[in-house]
Amino acid sequence: MERQGRLGDSALHDIAANVRERKRMFSLTEAFDELRRKVPTFVYEKRLSRIETLRLAIAYISFMTDLLGNT
Repeated sequence: MERQGRLGDSALHDIAANVRERKRMFSLTEAFDELRRKVPTFVYEKRLSRIETLRLAIAYISFMTDLLGNT
């Protein structure tokens, strides 16, 4: 019989999954923060959402591609 208070396999699996998910989200947040620092924006703008950051990055890459392609 299991002792009371001892974690079962299912509970340990859930804890491990939560740790992995927290690490994944932390890594994703860091990546978006890095992208926000690389993409030019106006200083007075509010912090961009993830979708706004991606859209701005796409537009910036497209602009730079056109600019470099036309030289």
